[in-house]
Amino acid sequence: MSTKAKKFLPDNVIELLFGLGASIVIIGALMKITHYNPDIISSNTMLSIGLIAEAIIFAIAGIQGYMAGDSSVEDKGLQTIEAETQSLQKAVDQTVSGLSSLNKNLSAAAAATQLQDLINTTISEGWEFVTITSMSTSVKATGCGKSNAPALKTSIQLLI
Repeated sequence: MSTKAKKFLPDNVIELLFGLGASIVIIGALMKITHYNPDIISSNTMLSIGLIAEAIIFAIAGIQGYMAGDSSVEDKGLQTIEAETQSLQKAVDQTVSGLSSLNKNLSAAAAATQLQDLINTTISEGWEFVTITSMSTSVKATGCGKSNAPALKTSIQLLI
């Protein structure tokens, strides 16, 4: 069963009325701008008739739209906004991830640059660079109330 909304006037009649009302307003404005006032009707009267007609047509169209109760337009708008929001959130997440990765790479590059500077300095002081080695140690916390504390891990890099 199709539920068709009640309308005062068909859509094409509403469009016709909009056009006629707008044309009366335009002609009245033209008469006002050019100071043309024929004996039949003044420019002020023409503008007033056109604007009143447009106001009535807008009211009819508004009431007709309200009675139609078509919420599918709003639903489509909300769906579009939700889709755009999800797309924007995805782009933000990718940007944050990329910036995090870039920050890690920059930190690694800075560490590598510092290490190279240290090697160059020791070589200029007469030392010979052989290798870099890593040394790690883990010390369990001891003492009163520290039996559940995690072990302290330490790592150092040795230049040989």
